[in-house]
Amino acid sequence: MVYKSYDIAKLFKKDFERKYKSFLIGFSRNVLNLDSVKFTFFFTEINVKHIEDGKINIFGKYGGPTIEVGVEKFMNLISGYYEVICAWKIHQITSIRNAIFMVDGIDALYPSKAWDELIRSNHVKIHYKGDQINPLLSTSDILIKFLEQFLKERYSPLNESRIEKVLSYDGKVNMDNIFIKYIGNPDLDHIKPSENYRMDFNDIQDYIQRPIIFVGLGDLKGQKQIFEELPVYEKLLKTAIGLNASVRFFDPSIDAKLIGKYKELDYFIPMSPRAEEYYELIKRTGCNVERLELE
Repeated sequence: MVYKSYDIAKLFKKDFERKYKSFLIGFSRNVLNLDSVKFTFFFTEINVKHIEDGKINIFGKYGGPTIEVGVEKFMNLISGYYEVICAWKIHQITSIRNAIFMVDGIDALYPSKAWDELIRSNHVKIHYKGDQINPLLSTSDILIKFLEQFLKERYSPLNESRIEKVLSYDGKVNMDNIFIKYIGNPDLDHIKPSENYRMDFNDIQDYIQRPIIFVGLGDLKGQKQIFEELPVYEKLLKTAIGLNASVRFFDPSIDAKLIGKYKELDYFIPMSPRAEEYYELIKRTGCNVERLELE
């Protein structure tokens, strides 16, 4: 199995806080000391002293209208595609080409110069539920949780030296293969949204990790949370690991643009009578999708 940080946290019940922290420290220290892997951590702060009126102009591609937003709103906007920004920064720093950048399911990707430059020279793979299926994405999730936990407790404000202090853990971690990079004011023109719309599945179809396993749960609220606590969810993730697949809970209002619209076969798991109806409808419309049974 592949666990994200939240899954691991649930394993600790008695004396939860101490045991979870101990795990984060031990795991992160072992991983960060691997000689064969390089790690780069990014952080972003915007210095309002260096932007006019403390506002950031966003959008405006092709001479269109721009909008001024405050730093807090800007940070909320880029948080939806921050992994893309980090990948772009790696590309900018190293001039790497034809590399594969794996990112966990992006839910709010705006067009930007960073995105355009990244996909022009490299290969982006968006993994839905990636932190529970892909070991590399899971490891990244745990490392970030470790850093976040200790930065919140001890260190403020955020900067390179404070991040390094957490990661080095009093000299127990070799920092030779660890890099800490700032993304901020000098990068605004590249990382800001260039157009006033969120990219949908038609825009990012070629960058999604396939196949996709769609799970149909019906229409009742709260089913997703219940399903994720059942033994069948573990079977689903094991199946996805074997297929190197993405996983999405099927929402007809969103996923109609995505399911079965690619040359590679997608899968559908109906878990309710309503979901069975959805599957039959999808098949009749000629989508490239097949039913999947969990063994």
